[in-house]
Amino acid sequence: MREIKFRCKIKGDAGVYKVEIIDWLNLRLYVNRACGLEWVFFNKIQDLLQYTGLKDSDGKEIYDGRYCDRRYTAHQNSELVS
Repeated sequence: MREIKFRCKIKGDAGVYKVEIIDWLNLRLYVNRACGLEWVFFNKIQDLLQYTGLKDSDGKEIYDGRYCDRRYTAHQNSELVS
C-alpha cells in the first residue's frame, strides 16, 4: 500500500510545498513553507499534486503533474506506435 502524500504550488510563488493537512470543510491546506507552517485557502492554490508511489531514476518521489505539461498531453489524430 502506498503512502498518501500531497504537495502544492501556491499562486505567485515559485516553490512547491509539502501539504501537512487538507481541511475540506474550510477549504484550506496546512502547508509547510520555508517560513513555517501556515494555512492557505484553496483559492490561493495553483496546483495540488498527489504522490504516485513511484520514484524517478534519481530516487525523487514522483507527484501527479510533476512531468506533465497540459499543453502537450492531448494530441488529436495521433496514434501510438510500439
